[in-house]
Amino acid sequence: MPIELFSIGGYEEAGRNMSAINVDGEIVILDMGWELGKFLLLPQNTDMHQLTTQELIEKDVFPNDEILLKYRSNVKAIILSHAHLDHISAVPRMAPPYLKAPIIGTPFTIEVLKSLIKDQVGRIPNKLIPLNPGSKYEISKNITLEFVYVTHSTLQC
Repeated sequence: MPIELFSIGGYEEAGRNMSAINVDGEIVILDMGWELGKFLLLPQNTDMHQLTTQELIEKDVFPNDEILLKYRSNVKAIILSHAHLDHISAVPRMAPPYLKAPIIGTPFTIEVLKSLIKDQVGRIPNKLIPLNPGSKYEISKNITLEFVYVTHSTLQC
């Protein structure tokens, strides 16, 4: 079973975290965050709500997911590792094109995400699935997600 890893963002800085794993043609995205430092470098009166997703990508605030465009229909889920903004804040703007992919995170992470969605765009078409640490979720016949407990600086990582 071939496995391919896409390192999209967050590997060269603290922010814009996003990866994807292709397992035999089925893809899961791991995180969709922003780079707060790059956003703070924008002109002082910049309103994030006035910028398009593409502009935020071009300004290096959001990760550039262009490498996944040709695989978009193969994305089976978006998995959020924890509630830090550098891991989830781009989800409201970047997840909708992955229309059929549910967003899976711990209950705390999903609640934080709901606040971001409400603030940024109002609503998104993706289904939100809370999954408790220690639980498993079958994404497809090839991919089962299991959240394991880890210690970090936010709840339910």
